Amino acid sequence: MGNIDEIANKIQNQKQVSSVEIHIGNSDILGNVIYKESKELLDLISAIKKMEGVERIVWSERIYQSPSKSSDIVLNILNSQENQ
Repeated sequence: MGNIDEIANKIQNQKQVSSVEIHIGNSDILGNVIYKESKELLDLISAIKKMEGVERIVWSERIYQSPSKSSDIVLNILNSQENQ
């Protein structure tokens, strides 16, 4: 694999990419992408696949994000303290 920082910077410079994260685990680089049409995503994936050092791309899409349990607990604690 190529220089991970160099690859991450190249990915970050793509116009549809809003952020890039370096990870340890199943994926080395995670990119958040904003696009209007699927063709934009397809073009971006094709461009990244051509980058030196990129071995493979795994794609997934967030459908929704559930509320954080920890923030609910904090809110409940605060509500409990207000009611005392």
